[in-house]
Amino acid sequence: MDSTAQGTKNPPGPPATGGVSGALKYAADRNRCAAKYAESIASRNNVSRDNFIGQSLLGNDVATISQLALGPNRSDAALDTAFSNPTPVNAIALTAKGVIDQVAVDTGRLAVSSNGAGTYFASGSILKPVAQTGIGKLAGGIVGVVSAAKGVFDIALYFDALIACSQDPTLK
Repeated sequence: MDSTAQGTKNPPGPPATGGVSGALKYAADRNRCAAKYAESIASRNNVSRDNFIGQSLLGNDVATISQLALGPNRSDAALDTAFSNPTPVNAIALTAKGVIDQVAVDTGRLAVSSNGAGTYFASGSILKPVAQTGIGKLAGGIVGVVSAAKGVFDIALYFDALIACSQDPTLK
């Protein structure tokens, strides 16, 4: 006698039939569900879904990567992933690095030159990129720590949604 005949529900989980392809389809469906329902810093702070920058910076990167891999909204996920993802290779990080590497600050030291007669004179001040200053290094370290913390938070929220989707087969 099966469990539905006794009035109890079958436990959530992959279908008992279908073999490997059934299990892969089940896993893909549950991950699509998790990508759809995963919370993010943006959703917890009521950032509008129409705010591309806010969603890119504060959205759930794990859910975006899952959508890119499994669908259903791959084109939007590709744009979001190119703009903001948990690696240094994204539009925001590359732009910030380019700006920080190009903006120079005065070191307070002078560049000294001499002419052919042996006369020395100040020819300008010595500049260095913001990234090589103490404040630049500190800012880079803070950004790294915040990015790592956001990544851990995104993973936790994604797996929370994945568990919910696996326990409630009505979620799609």
